[in-house]
Amino acid sequence: MGNYKVSEKDSIVSHFKLSHSNPSEFGLTAERRFYFSGDTLVMQPVERKNSKLKLKWLKGE
Repeated sequence: MGNYKVSEKDSIVSHFKLSHSNPSEFGLTAERRFYFSGDTLVMQPVERKNSKLKLKWLKGE
């Protein structure tokens, strides 16, 4: 959980981690590219280390 900002121009959301399941992640900022595919929001890490991971949200009815 934490504050975030969105760059619509670059399609990147930057998320400041106030808390995390891994305490070493507290206070770091994560950047995720995002795009919409129909009713699905897809977010993917910018950093190379996790670049193959994807998180998808589907719009509910």
